[in-house]
Amino acid sequence: MRVTNAGAKPGDVLVLTKPIGVGSLTTMLKAGMADPLVIHRISLQMAFLNKTASEICLLVGVNAVTDITGFGLLGHALEMAQAGQVEFVLNYQDIPFIPEAVDSVARGFVPGGAKANHLYTAPNVDYPPSLQREQHWLLNDPQTSGGLLISVSESKAERLRDRMTDAGIKSPVIGYVTAERAGKIIIR
Repeated sequence: MRVTNAGAKPGDVLVLTKPIGVGSLTTMLKAGMADPLVIHRISLQMAFLNKTASEICLLVGVNAVTDITGFGLLGHALEMAQAGQVEFVLNYQDIPFIPEAVDSVARGFVPGGAKANHLYTAPNVDYPPSLQREQHWLLNDPQTSGGLLISVSESKAERLRDRMTDAGIKSPVIGYVTAERAGKIIIR
């Protein structure tokens, strides 16, 4: 069985398996300004592969999945929304960020990829006025060995999340899928 990024359906919930922010922290590392303990922690996060999470996705029967890598959360979410001809609604407060990444972006450690990703995704993303530019960049932060973004029917979401928890994988629901505007994302 194979799951692609094209099967998201209205009514699905969106689940994310790793926090966002690796790109800004590795940018800080390259500048020689990163805390070694933080780098150790994100190195462990990057080394934790998506194999188990993907096996759970197949077992539960999700509708669509993609890994979050260089195009950032919004770049990959946009690909999924466009491939499925659906709209994604993401709840900013539910998206897990590496806490130190928020600080590193505020201090100016923004990867060029985050800025390029933002330029690419911005025409198809509605940001609330309350989000600052730094928050836009975090949503577009390129990840190395990022987590999975999963679109799963609401009826299977609890089972998926329970199995992820049993495997030691945090998997918050960060949004949902609608049929409103195909290929668009709303941040709330």
